[in-house]
Amino acid sequence: MNHSKFSKKLVVKSTVKYIQNKYAIYGKIGEGGFGKVFKSTKISNGKSVALKFVAKDKISEYCLHEETQQKIPMEAVLLAECQGIPGVIKLLEIVELEEFQVWCFVMERNPNFIDLFDYINRCSQISEETAVFILTQLIHTLIGCHKAGVAHRDIKDENILIDVDTKEIKLIDFGSGHYYHDGEYFDFNGTSIYSPPEWIKDKHYFVKELESWSIGALLYNMITGDGPFKNENEILLAPISIDSASAECRDLILSCLCRDRENRMDLDKILCHKLFQKYHMSIGIDA
Repeated sequence: MNHSKFSKKLVVKSTVKYIQNKYAIYGKIGEGGFGKVFKSTKISNGKSVALKFVAKDKISEYCLHEETQQKIPMEAVLLAECQGIPGVIKLLEIVELEEFQVWCFVMERNPNFIDLFDYINRCSQISEETAVFILTQLIHTLIGCHKAGVAHRDIKDENILIDVDTKEIKLIDFGSGHYYHDGEYFDFNGTSIYSPPEWIKDKHYFVKELESWSIGALLYNMITGDGPFKNENEILLAPISIDSASAECRDLILSCLCRDRENRMDLDKILCHKLFQKYHMSIGIDA
């Protein structure tokens, strides 16, 4: 079992009354295969928060907290390890509710944020300049996560929150993540239509190449209003058509969605691409 050293102040072992006395829950934000997320406010100060409840029998991997010797879900540990990185959602508490065999993750919530999936549907299409602004933030966040030893492994529109006014983003849902390393990975729990062809064919991949592929798919989605692929067969074989984009944008999408991973654009070089230079957002980064 992996070990972690994040602050023990984040972790609480309690009963459901602890949640009821501290937070007012008033609406569901979303629901997936691994949990339910609710809109809430902190009773003491009215601050908006989100509560994610995950059943213990849905959690496949834990990490041992070195100071408390408590087993913590890997998803919460990875998010805790990334606290302080710009663009990562803030984690406020990790609560173990033993009576219901459930974990509760308490996170910040800004009512002005919606997920990027809903934002794309609202706008139909996003301008290239806005897409570049979003990706600039996202790539810096991913590189920050790598430096913290974390690989997210499920980059998609539903896992990115965006402020509808400022276009600031927050990366959420580390449930498919793991510790970052430069070697190959042989497991993938992310979204299948965002998986790279090398995973479908050979069942292995490198994180930076996975993320470059996902960024290409995300950029395509923002520019066209739809994803580039509907299934794994299309990921392997379907031609990629991008009519409603500039030459620079098409080049970046095709460079990221290159099926030959060795010729795929490196994550560290995307920010220097001519599309980013076009909008004056190319920023030097450390590999």
